[in-house]
Amino acid sequence: MDLRGKKALVIGALGQDGQIISLKLKERNVSVTGATKNIDPQRPKIKGITYDLIDLSNPECCYEYLNALKPDYIFHFGAKNASSRNMAAIENSKPELIISSTIKLTTNLINWQLSNNKTKILVGLSSFMYANSPTENKIQLGTEYSPKGIYGKFNMETHKKIIEYRNKFNSDICGLILFNHTSKFSKQGFLVPDLVNKIINLKEGKVKKITINESNRYIDISSAQNFCDGFIKIIELGLSRDFIFSSGKIVTIRSIVEEAVAAIDIDLLMNINFIESDYPSKPIYGDIEITQKLLGWNPDPSIHKTLLEMLR
Repeated sequence: MDLRGKKALVIGALGQDGQIISLKLKERNVSVTGATKNIDPQRPKIKGITYDLIDLSNPECCYEYLNALKPDYIFHFGAKNASSRNMAAIENSKPELIISSTIKLTTNLINWQLSNNKTKILVGLSSFMYANSPTENKIQLGTEYSPKGIYGKFNMETHKKIIEYRNKFNSDICGLILFNHTSKFSKQGFLVPDLVNKIINLKEGKVKKITINESNRYIDISSAQNFCDGFIKIIELGLSRDFIFSSGKIVTIRSIVEEAVAAIDIDLLMNINFIESDYPSKPIYGDIEITQKLLGWNPDPSIHKTLLEMLR
């Protein structure tokens, strides 16, 4: 499908996925409007993209806005989230932000779509839907929910609503079940940007030694640029279903750091203190076989390239 001349609304446009998908759509001559609830001066706007400050969790506001804009595609990446260590604090202090940005906002979008069925909606969802006490580590589309915290719970409710509308009304909605992914657009406070900052300080001689805690902890981590390439393929192919985006494997934090540092200066490895956890857990990761088959998409084989880009 030729995307030239189409109109896209990107919700959460100043976040990592919002910025990347906006750039990729712009490269394809799509007219992009970014919607954001808050303006963050540390998240620069992209030239050539219109940004609107708006709260789409309000139904009347949402319908009026969408009726005026009439986008061909809506990408909803605006859910309130944070790193695993900071998410609990947000859930305890401001749970309404999570509820508003997940189930409430998505319900507004898909209710509006009932009268505007030419618009396609893609909703970013979190693997937190399965992360509390998983019955299995490899998550598939039919895996039983095991939501972690309020964020996981309301991502789960959002996913259920998407499935309901697709089955009941044949709505053109895609749920994007996203596992950990990173890029140079990632917010500070998340694992990989924190690792990158430590390595840069070591490389530039600002510190003589760095410590990497829980270095034997396993994670599923991928390139956000690569994920967004997959999102583009969904709209190009006109598919309407759920997709899992994951690296499809788990690796240790230590292996990520060692691979990146060895590529810039192998001697720096002598100045890294790797601290192991006594009880390393193996996290969930996604079964990407269907995503690969239907989209002709594959995850980057290693997070190595992404880390090197962030280290430059």
